[in-house]
Parts: sequence; C-alpha cells; structure tokens
Amino acid sequence: MMNKVLKVFIVEDSSVMSNAIKKHLIKEFKDKLEIYQFNTVEKVLVNNQLFPDIMLLDHYLQESNGVDSIPIILETFERLKIAIISGQNDFDVFTTAYNNGASDYIRKDALFFHQVSDFINSQL
Repeated sequence: MMNKVLKVFIVEDSSVMSNAIKKHLIKEFKDKLEIYQFNTVEKVLVNNQLFPDIMLLDHYLQESNGVDSIPIILETFERLKIAIISGQNDFDVFTTAYNNGASDYIRKDALFFHQVSDFINSQL
C-alpha cells in the first residue's frame, strides 16, 4: 500500500517564517509532504493546478488579509484544509476565520510548531 503524500502550501510573506515552517515540516514529516511556498494569495490562485491538501495561511499578508481570503481560496480548492497562522490573540479574528471556512487557527507562540505538526498529523 502506498503512503499518502500531502501537498502543503505555506502562504506567508515573511521569508524567515516561511522557511522556518518549511524546515520544521521537512524535519518532522520527511517524505510525507510536498511543500510549496508563496508570499501572496494571488500566487496561490495562479498555481491552481497543484491542488493542495493543506494550507498554512498567514493572517496578515502585505497584499491581503488571509482570513478575508479564505472564501476565495475555497472556491478554487474546495477540499482544502486551511489553518490560519497568526500572532493575534483576538477572538473576533478567530471567529471570523472559522466562519470563513478555516479548519484551524494556530497562534505564532511557543507552541506554534507543535500545533502545526498536530494539524498536519490530523490530515495524514
């Protein structure tokens, strides 16, 4: 039986943060993931032939708001599981993310990488 390989999109405008997430995922999941990095939602939508399984979507992007972009993204990728990643501890943002279709909300805090791993594991 072949193991499932998930396509993961990291949508983060900080290259330092995006690369840290990618490094963590490679270390943690090795060959179970195909990882793609984008710094805008627009670039994700242009690459719609890739059909991601999981998206780690930054709340604040330079060109758009990740939370507000969720419905547009889900129109293109209907089965996609999206986790908003954010430094915010704001209940309204959290609620809006879920109402817009997010599957998870992960704060950029001391538990961030552990929670990212938990989210990925829940999809494997």
